[in-house]
Amino acid sequence: GGSRGLSAEPSTTPSPPVPLPISPGSFIRVAKGLPADQPLQALTIECWVRPKQLNAWQSLIGQHNYPTACGYSLGIDANGRVGFYVGDGGEYRPDQALLGPALARDQWQHVVGTWDGETQALWIDGRLVAQAAFEGPVRPGTAPLWLGACGHNGPAVNHLQGDLAMPTIHSRALSADEIEARCRDQGRTPAAGDAVLACWSAVKDRGNLIADHSPHGRHGRVVSSATATEFVDLLIDSNADRNSCYLIRLTPEDGGQVACSYNEHTPPWHDRTWQPEFAFAVAWDADGWSAECELPFDIFCKNTTLAPAIGFNIRRFRVPGEEVHFWHGAFDQPGGWGTLAGIPPRDRLPAPDYVIPKAAPFSSAAQWGVNVYYTPGLARRSLLAGQQGQQQITLGPNSAHPVTTGEVRLEFEQFLLAGDPHACGIIWDLAVDQRKGELFVLSDPRQIREAPELRVFDRQGRYLRTVMPFRPTLPRSNVQDLCAMTAREGEAELIIPKLFETLCGSLSLYGAFWHLPQKMSLAPDGDLILCNIYRGALWRLKPDGSLPREGWTSAYHAGRNEPFESHSWTQDVLNAQDLKNYLSFHALHYPYFCFDPDGALYVSAGQSSRPTRNYGYHWEVSQQEVTYQREVSGQEGRGAYVWKYRVHPGIKLEEQDAWGGFASPSGLVHDGSHLIVADSGNNRLQVLGKDGRPVATITHYEHEGQQYPIHGPTALAMDRDNSLYVLVSSQPRAAGEPIVERTLAVLQQDYLRAAEQGSAEPTRLIKLKSWREPRTLAVSPPLHPNVVQIAVDGGVSPPLVWVANGSGPGQLLRLAGDDLSVQAEHGDRGETLSCPRQSGNQPILNIDPHTGDLYVEDDSNYRLKQYGTVYRIDQAGNVLQKWPPLFFNDLGLKATSPWWTLDYERHFRYPEQPLFIDSIFGKDGRVYRWKLTNAGVEILRFDRAGAPVPFAATGTNVLFVDHSMQVGFWHDVYHGVEVDRNGKIYFVAKADVDAAARPVSAYNAVAQQVNVYDADGRLQTNGLLRLNAVRGLQLDDEGNLYVLHMGSPAERAWDNQLMLSKFPPSGGDPLWSRSWDGYVGQAQVLFAPCHCITSRQHQTLDGKGYLYAAAKHSVQVIDCATGKLVGEFGSYGNLDCLGRGSPSPHPELPFGLISALSVWQDRLFVVDVLNRRIVKCRIVYAQTEKQ
Repeated sequence: GGSRGLSAEPSTTPSPPVPLPISPGSFIRVAKGLPADQPLQALTIECWVRPKQLNAWQSLIGQHNYPTACGYSLGIDANGRVGFYVGDGGEYRPDQALLGPALARDQWQHVVGTWDGETQALWIDGRLVAQAAFEGPVRPGTAPLWLGACGHNGPAVNHLQGDLAMPTIHSRALSADEIEARCRDQGRTPAAGDAVLACWSAVKDRGNLIADHSPHGRHGRVVSSATATEFVDLLIDSNADRNSCYLIRLTPEDGGQVACSYNEHTPPWHDRTWQPEFAFAVAWDADGWSAECELPFDIFCKNTTLAPAIGFNIRRFRVPGEEVHFWHGAFDQPGGWGTLAGIPPRDRLPAPDYVIPKAAPFSSAAQWGVNVYYTPGLARRSLLAGQQGQQQITLGPNSAHPVTTGEVRLEFEQFLLAGDPHACGIIWDLAVDQRKGELFVLSDPRQIREAPELRVFDRQGRYLRTVMPFRPTLPRSNVQDLCAMTAREGEAELIIPKLFETLCGSLSLYGAFWHLPQKMSLAPDGDLILCNIYRGALWRLKPDGSLPREGWTSAYHAGRNEPFESHSWTQDVLNAQDLKNYLSFHALHYPYFCFDPDGALYVSAGQSSRPTRNYGYHWEVSQQEVTYQREVSGQEGRGAYVWKYRVHPGIKLEEQDAWGGFASPSGLVHDGSHLIVADSGNNRLQVLGKDGRPVATITHYEHEGQQYPIHGPTALAMDRDNSLYVLVSSQPRAAGEPIVERTLAVLQQDYLRAAEQGSAEPTRLIKLKSWREPRTLAVSPPLHPNVVQIAVDGGVSPPLVWVANGSGPGQLLRLAGDDLSVQAEHGDRGETLSCPRQSGNQPILNIDPHTGDLYVEDDSNYRLKQYGTVYRIDQAGNVLQKWPPLFFNDLGLKATSPWWTLDYERHFRYPEQPLFIDSIFGKDGRVYRWKLTNAGVEILRFDRAGAPVPFAATGTNVLFVDHSMQVGFWHDVYHGVEVDRNGKIYFVAKADVDAAARPVSAYNAVAQQVNVYDADGRLQTNGLLRLNAVRGLQLDDEGNLYVLHMGSPAERAWDNQLMLSKFPPSGGDPLWSRSWDGYVGQAQVLFAPCHCITSRQHQTLDGKGYLYAAAKHSVQVIDCATGKLVGEFGSYGNLDCLGRGSPSPHPELPFGLISALSVWQDRLFVVDVLNRRIVKCRIVYAQTEKQ
C-alpha cells in the first residue's frame, strides 16, 4: 500500500510512438510511389524505429529494388548501422550510401535522412550523425514504394525485424530545428504542409489498410509472407534410415504455395536446392483450408534407394493459439516418426536436379544482389558425370595422354625454385605419433585464403611425406569421393582429382572453403580427426591420406544419390547459411581437442586469437550467420563449455556430457584419470574428475621460490612423466573480454587496429612438475603472439616440444623438453617458391625474349592489395635478382585487406625498372608497361635500356588507353596487351560507354573490347573484338589473335564457361573456339567484380604453329591452324612426386595445379602452385616440323 511514487499531476513522460501493424516477415506496399522519372530537388525521409535485431540488413522506407532500380531508401545494415541512400533510380552505387552509427536495440529512435541538393545528412534523435557532399541527380526510379522491406530483383527482402512508426516523406530538406521538433513530438502528430509527399500512422480498425495523411493518397496495404501465416509440413524419410528426410511445406496463401528441402539429422544437413515439381492444390471452406498433393516416388531422389516402409510425419504451424500440432513423435527425431508401408521399393532413383533457391532475406547475398548457389546445369553435370564414369586413360612416355599425335613432345628436365616443405603462411595445428616419432603439421601455404596442407616430419624436422593433398598412387577406392578419373602409367594407377574453386579464389581438392580444416587431433586408433573452425565440419582421415569407407566428412555420406561435390552446389558459397554447425564449439574460435584412454573426445569452446580473427576477416565471415545443431543452456553461452563425445565409426559423434562454468576454455589434456582445462578467460587451470566435477583449481605456479599468476593459459600438453606444459600470456585476460568475431564490422575494426598498432605482447611456454605440484621445471624464451598450439613428443628422452608459429606465422620451433631451449627453427627462408598463385594483375610468369631470363612472382594477392616477392632467374633456376613484396593499400599499412582501397602511386611498383615481371615485351623490341591511374589506364613505352620512347600522338611515352572503373574495395584489372613487329598495340579495354556513364561499375567492366593503336599512338581500330572477361591476348606473326574469354550465351554449354578462341586479323567471328579445360578463377566470371584468381594466356605461342594451354594438371598443345589438340602431357602429382627416375616416379611429368606457363624457344616453363615449383620441360618437335 501507501502512496509513494503516485501523483495527481499528469505524467510528463511522452507516450511512445504507435507502431504500424507490420508482423514479422510482412511489409507495407504503397501502390502510388513517387513518380519514377521526376527529378527531386530535395528530400527528407523520417520515421521512428524500434529494431529487435541488429545483425541483418533491414529496410525502413524507400523505392529500392537492388541492384538495378535504386532511387532512395532509409535502412539498417548488417552491423546495425543506419543508412541513407539517394540515387538516380538506376544501378546501385555504393558511394552514394551514407552510413551512420549503430542503432540501439529494443529502443524507439527517430531516424531522418535529408538531401538539400548538395549534401546528404543523417540524423538520429535530433542529432546530426553523418553527412557527405552529393549533388545528385536523385530520381525515385521504377521500384515500388515499400515500408519495412525492399526489393532484390523483384522479390521482397531485408524485412524489418522490429517496429516502425510514422514514416514520412518530404519534398524538401527539413532544418535542424524542424528535425528536433519532430523528434520531441515522439511520433504522435502526422506531418503537415505542402512539402509532405506521404505520411503514414497507425489507425485502429482499418484492417490491413494503412492510410496516408498527405493529400496525395499514397495509401498502403500490409502484405503478409509465409512466415506470418499458417502452414503444414510433410516429412518423409524415403530410404527409412531414420536420419534423412524431405520437407514439403504447404501454405494456403495466394492460392497455395510450396517450399521444399532435403535434410539430415546427424550430422546436420539442410539442402534447399531440392525443389521438385508435383501437382498440389489448396481449397478453402467455412471450416478452414485443406491441401492435396500428388508426390511421385521419383522426386525423392536425393537418396539412392526407396524403402518399402518409409518414415512419415505431419506438423501444422501457427494454428489458433500459436500451437504446433504433430501427427506422430517429435519433428527433429526421424527415428520417432510413424511409417507408411506398401511402398514399391527401388534400388536406384534418377539423378537429382538442382534449383537455385532464393537468398535468405537477411543474408549478404540478398543485399549484394548476387547468386550464391553455384549449382551446375544439366550439361555441366553430364560432363562431370561422364568424366567420372570414363574408362581409365593410358599415359605414354612423359605422361602423354592418348590424344597425343607425336607432332610435339614434352620432356621433363628439372624443377626450378622448388619450395621447401616447411614453408607455409600459418601453422594451424600439430599432432605427434610418439610411437613412430612422426610430427603431423596442418598448415596453410599463406596466412589467409588458402586450402590447407598436411605434411609429416621426423623428430629432427626432416620432411617425410605429404598427407594432404593426397598422393596420386593411392587406390581409387581410398579416395573415391575426391577422384575425377584415373590414368594408367606403366604398372601404376594414378588418381586425377576433382578440383574445387572456393570462395575468394583458393583452389582445393577437398571441397568448399567452409569444409576445409584448421583443427586436428590424432585418435587412439591412429586416424586423424580434423575440423573447420567456422562451420564445424568434421573429418576423419587415415594417416596416409585415405578416406575411411564408412564415412570421412560430416558434409557428405555415400547414401546420397549425388557426388561429393554436391556439398558445394547445395550450399551458399559465401557462408553456408543453411547449414547448422555439427560441433558445438564457438564458431571462429580456436578449439582444442584431446582423447582419453577410453577413446572419448573432449572439445573446448576455444579462444579468440589473432589467427581466428584474420580467418574471419579475410574469408569475410562472422559468427552472426552461424547456427548450431546443439543448443546450450545457461547465460554464459557456448563460450563457457567443454564437451565430451563418443566417436563412432565414420564421423558420427554422440554427445555424452557438457561442462560449463569456464570462460573461453582452451587447451585440454588428459592424464588418464583427470581432464585438465586451460580456463583462459578466468586465468586459471581447472582439473576435472571422471564425473566432470572440479578437483583442483590452479591460479598460480611457483618459479624460483616465488608465486606467479597464470595469465590467459591456452595450449596444454603432457609428457610421460606427467609434467605439464602450459602456454601463457604476458598479461591476464580481462573479465568480460569481448568476442570480436561476433560481427564482420567488429572484425574489421579489430583488424585495422592491429595493423596500425603492430604485434601484441609475446607468449611463453612453462613446464610444470605436474598439476598437483605446479612448480616450474623450465621456461621458454619469448614466443610469438600467434602461437596457437604446442605438441610434446614423449617418445624420446628428454621429450621434444614443437611450437606452431613459435617465432612468427608459419615458423615451426623445436624446443628441448628438459629446459625449453630452442633447438631448431623451420620455415620459409625466402629462397624458393611458397605459393605462386596467379592473382588478378599481370601474369606471374614472364620471360624476357632477348635473354631468356624468367620473372616469377610468389605469394601475390592482388585482390588484397599485395604484390608478392618477385624473382629473376636464369634458365637453370639461379636467382639473379629479387624484389620484396609490396602493399598498395591507401592506408599505407603492411597488411592485406579485401576492404581497403588502393593507392595508385604504390600500385605502380618499381617505375624506374622497365624490365620487370609486368613488362610487356613487344615484338618491335621495345618494352611496355601497364599503369593504373585514378583517371584510367596508361601504356608506357621504353627502349630496353629504360629510355622513354615517345608516341607522336602524345609527345610523351605515355598513351592513355582506357577509362576508369568505379573504385572501392574492388579495382581495375589487367586483361591483356600485345605489340606486333611494327609497334602496333592491341589493348583489351573496357567496352565503350557514354561519358555520362563513366566511371563504369565493376559489374559492367566485364564487357570489354580490343582496340588497336598504330606505332604513333593513334587509335586505328576501335572495337576490333568485343568480348567478355578477357584473360589474356596472344598475337601471331600473321596478326591472328588468340584470346581466352567467357563465351557468349550462344557459345556456352553452361554458365561461366571460358573459351579459348582464334580470331582473324580483321576481327569478327572466331576461326575456331574450344572449351577451356583449366581452372576458371573468380575474375569477372563467377562474380563480376572479383579478381581473386585469374587463369591467363601469356607467352603461350611457340612461333612454330602451336599454342600451349594449361589444363588443371596437364599441358595441352593446340594446332594454331585448326584448333585441334595434338598433344597433352602431365598428370596430377603432389609434392612427393618428382618424376621419372626419382623414388616417386609416377607420374613421369607431375603437376599439382598449373597457375601459369610460358614458352621460350624450345623450352616450356610451367608454374605449379600446389607444389610450389616451376617445371621446366624441353619441347621436341617431329622431324616433319610445321613451317
